[in-house]
Amino acid sequence: MGSCESFFFGPEPDGVEGANGQITKGLRVQTQYTIAEGGDGRWYMGTVQRLYAGNKCKICYDDGDSWTGNAREVWSLNGPPPGAPPPQAMPMGVPVVQGIPVNV
Repeated sequence: MGSCESFFFGPEPDGVEGANGQITKGLRVQTQYTIAEGGDGRWYMGTVQRLYAGNKCKICYDDGDSWTGNAREVWSLNGPPPGAPPPQAMPMGVPVVQGIPVNV
């Protein structure tokens, strides 16, 4: 017999969209426990335990706590960190190489 979670939330997707990229089961992630929600404003790391339809995931944190919520609030430790500027493309053109004159 299947789990109750499968009954209520449907089959587990392969991935969901996180704050800085794709979130998959088993991925190391972090979330912020914001002051607005009664937290301390600190970031907490954990591992994704399950994915749900509707772009949701369950995290088991390193301190033993767990959370289930919107994956858009989850930051992959493999992606750019929170607050990082978006990556910029390398300029096109001929590379410039500088040399040092040497007396022979």
